Amino acid sequence: MTKEERLIIDDELEEISGGTNHKIDGKTPIGKLIVLKENIYFRYEPDKYSSDWGTAQTGITYSVYEIKQNNGLKWYLVDNHSWFGDDGTNCIFTFGAN
Repeated sequence: MTKEERLIIDDELEEISGGTNHKIDGKTPIGKLIVLKENIYFRYEPDKYSSDWGTAQTGITYSVYEIKQNNGLKWYLVDNHSWFGDDGTNCIFTFGAN
């Protein structure tokens, strides 16, 4: 993926995080997370060995559509193929927050 493609995707995620009830793959949000740390990458799959394609922005709120456990991390789906990994210190997650 080129840097330009990553910037376009980052812009799209920022729009999604702006409080819209965006749906992905027919799913509606189950909650929200706020990013606490810098330099946390979005991964294509919920796995720390999966390709990264962009960096989550500190202080931004993202809608969450699915949660999985893998590699000792909790993974939050914030858009199609956009997984945010948390070791318990990277974000604050709230169920049902709109």
